Amino acid sequence: MLLVTTIRRVDEEFFTMREEGYFSFTLHRKTHTSLSGFCSRRLLSASEWFIQNTLFLSLQKTCHAPIEYLSETLRVCHSKIAKEEIFYAMIIHHDQPVVFVTGGSRGIGKAVVEKFQSQSWRVAACATTEKGAQSSGADLALVCDVGDAAQVRSTISAILSKFGRLDAVINNAGLAGSDSLDPNSTNEQWHCVIRTNLDGPYFVSKYALPYLPDNTGRIINISSVLGLQGAQDATAYCSSKHGMVGLTRALAHEVAPRRITVNAICPGWVRTDMAINRIQELGLSEENLAKSVLLGRFIEPDEVADLAFYLVTSKAAAIMTGQTITIDGGALA
Repeated sequence: MLLVTTIRRVDEEFFTMREEGYFSFTLHRKTHTSLSGFCSRRLLSASEWFIQNTLFLSLQKTCHAPIEYLSETLRVCHSKIAKEEIFYAMIIHHDQPVVFVTGGSRGIGKAVVEKFQSQSWRVAACATTEKGAQSSGADLALVCDVGDAAQVRSTISAILSKFGRLDAVINNAGLAGSDSLDPNSTNEQWHCVIRTNLDGPYFVSKYALPYLPDNTGRIINISSVLGLQGAQDATAYCSSKHGMVGLTRALAHEVAPRRITVNAICPGWVRTDMAINRIQELGLSEENLAKSVLLGRFIEPDEVADLAFYLVTSKAAAIMTGQTITIDGGALA
């Protein structure tokens, strides 16, 4: 039974009833209604029951029923509502699943956006600037610093307001770069990297989880092979990516009762702007690095995106959780 947790009287002709996080709707007395809200998969059976008992005709068409049907289904309690009054309602239900991709402006993130869109998913993506967000090509482009908890909460709310649901999260946003261990140096780089690479996935997962559907909800964390080994001049980056692996395993335990899965992808050298910039910083060459990989080449962003899509949608991946999947051309073999 769907419970209405808040009833707010707006005026004589307008009532708003809301189940926070799962089903939100508005009823106008004796008028057509535009439902502003959403229903997650976990409440689908309840919403179907509601549709049946309100003589729902078809998607985005008007239906009507005596208020007692609504009272029985939604446990509506309001002293001003007479049982004989007639209400009209419209339900808007979206069948397309929704994924949220952080760091969607370029590289792996942009490839993930394109992959999910090609498979008829609706995609929300964020970046730290408006220009970056728009360059993602996502259906909903948002500006968000994932290391800021308040911004993350607002972003999740914006996604739900736009699409009415959230089915999967791809925690991709990341920073790299050198960080000095010189006692006289600042700690700014350390804090920036940890904030984006570790605080970010934690905040996004934390605030998205209440809305992810049981059984089919998915969280994918884009870590790195440096989340499985160390490297010189990358203390903050290695620490953050190791932390993502630990976060993945811990979250998998937390959400297992809901049959939501959490997995990490650990790419090797991927042909992205961030990787190329890092190679130049280190004075290395792509050709020499490729020779250190068994298969002799870099990974392409769309290959990582294909793996992410597999972990979100495949039947086999439904039983995989708490895992770290390496895609590195054999670099760690």
